[in-house]
Amino acid sequence: MRRLAYASLLLLLLFVFLLRFSSPPPPWAFIDDFAKRNGLSGGVIAYGGGVDPPSVFVFGAAMDVPGRPIVPSDRFKIASLTKPVTAEAILRLSDLGMIDLDQPLADLFPEVATAADPRMAQVTIRHLLHHRAGWDLAQTFDPFFMTQAEFQAATGWARPIAAGCDGLAEGMLAKPLQFDPGSHFAYSNLGYCWLGRVIEKVTRTPYEEAVRDLVPSLPKVSLDLADVTVMSEADHALPPRLFVNSPRIIGAAGGLITDAASYHAFAAAAKDPRLYERPLPEVDPVFYGLGWRVRNLPEGAFLTHMGSMPGAFSIVIRQIDGPTVVALFNGQADQPFKAFDDFLKALLEQGLPQG
Repeated sequence: MRRLAYASLLLLLLFVFLLRFSSPPPPWAFIDDFAKRNGLSGGVIAYGGGVDPPSVFVFGAAMDVPGRPIVPSDRFKIASLTKPVTAEAILRLSDLGMIDLDQPLADLFPEVATAADPRMAQVTIRHLLHHRAGWDLAQTFDPFFMTQAEFQAATGWARPIAAGCDGLAEGMLAKPLQFDPGSHFAYSNLGYCWLGRVIEKVTRTPYEEAVRDLVPSLPKVSLDLADVTVMSEADHALPPRLFVNSPRIIGAAGGLITDAASYHAFAAAAKDPRLYERPLPEVDPVFYGLGWRVRNLPEGAFLTHMGSMPGAFSIVIRQIDGPTVVALFNGQADQPFKAFDDFLKALLEQGLPQG
């Protein structure tokens, strides 16, 4: 009898051993090392197919209260994950006949037609969505990553900028464009600032309220900094304050605040086929569509976006007709583009988790 018991125990241990080493690793086994490499203190990851509520994985510390661990309901600054939301609101306005994607921006804002650079009159709403309006921060500067004094010195704009991006948009009309509108891609927060102004102009509603109405899959959004429930070291920084640190100023380009599960509901919801639109003369398999970066990879086609600002790093990856992953991190990755590539590579190697 004792020998039989030992034999049964050995068989059980062998089964556990084989199960452990033949099964794939947990979907987030790489996260601890990933976070350490990139200076991230914690985060929430929502993942799944989108029909049911997503699965949620949490790790690390919130840092707003010493020692408090992050919880699934924590609300983060999502940085440029705001842009797909802004783009969806614009597409809904197009569907309602309130705007035309190919209409000049100057139709809505006459001051654009009298800008220092006459090419501004050619800028369309579609150019703004595609980041092809003519601004190239690599050749000049991003006004959102400046202080009030720096912006005034660079543009001559004398009025204070307390809320909203109106002052930045209008102040930049005094500066020249870096390329002909529509000719090529250059990522621009300023372009999405203008899109936020378009939304407010045609709806006669503040951006935050308009988004809730136009994008019902994401009702839990805010531009109120007090709604952030995690706090990074960057959030404790003393003045001078960059405009990017104010959700209401960066607004439609990167100001929204929400939780990972709520953003997953938006990202996993049915999407307009126009999002995959390839702007001419683009031929690369990876390109920026209407509010999302479209990636045609050997593993499939994906809609993706990344957000990075002081105190926040965010990622969304949606396999077209497949699962969606939303990762909101506490802290800013040291090298955000490399961090995104590493995250995507790790997911593709094991397959996007189904939830």
